[in-house]
Amino acid sequence: MKDLEKVSKVSDDCTLTIVELRESYNNWKSVVWVVRIRHEAQGDILVTHGTAFSDLEKVSKVSDDCTLTIVELRESYNNWKSVVWVVRIRHEAQGDILVTHGTAFSVSSDGLILTSAHLFPKTSYELDVRRLDEANFHRASVVFQKPKWDVILLQVLDVNGCQYATLTNDGSLSVGQSLLYIGNPDQFVGSFLMDKVAFECIDHVEVPISGATCKTYIPTALSTTPRHRIMGHVWNKDIFRHSSFGTYAKNLHPLVPIIQMYGLICGEVVQVAPFSMLRGSRWDACYEFRGI
Repeated sequence: MKDLEKVSKVSDDCTLTIVELRESYNNWKSVVWVVRIRHEAQGDILVTHGTAFSDLEKVSKVSDDCTLTIVELRESYNNWKSVVWVVRIRHEAQGDILVTHGTAFSVSSDGLILTSAHLFPKTSYELDVRRLDEANFHRASVVFQKPKWDVILLQVLDVNGCQYATLTNDGSLSVGQSLLYIGNPDQFVGSFLMDKVAFECIDHVEVPISGATCKTYIPTALSTTPRHRIMGHVWNKDIFRHSSFGTYAKNLHPLVPIIQMYGLICGEVVQVAPFSMLRGSRWDACYEFRGI
């Protein structure tokens, strides 16, 4: 697909445009309330939150904002396979040779691909990659990495003329809009999943440059509704106090912007900035693209 903005208009009987979705989202905020409850348990003061509505007659009748025909879905699937890469990493741990896999995306015609920094061990490793629509692996090398953002840039060796995707702006997304997620859930390489944006997205988000980390971040999202989601809403001091998961996440920057999709707590997520989603103790990197 050359331009994802030209998504098919074929849909169910009830369809909202992007403008209508944004208007609906803003209208709903006026009848949705955050419920905060403080209580004591085993000597500790616990705070829990929920959601309430002040006007149940305004139940949304929003259905899918866009639907592709079977033919268009197949075309989209085959086109996107040309920009999606499987990353394979071999490394030694406690005397065993381990093999891990991840997902990367082409961002230039000369073989630059983006993936997650957390995939890569601190010890020595062997790295190769293959395009999702090819059987053969290619050698690759690391050309840039930003561990605090959980992003790493690879150069695929001896390839040219790659299909690649263009990064777009978060502000082009709307709450309730359907998005495609291509990733590696539970080692099912090249899975194509679809869900909906669950929280507001904005343009012109500041790039985090301070030395802050998620392990010391105190979340405020339940006290004050944020303008957009950040990594600190998922990984923060409160989470690490009660969970053994997220060793790598402790050193991520809490202000890295994320895009939440409906489903899990941060769900199937697609975004402009690098983001890692939680699925048990696993992570997947996700990006949001305008087109191939």
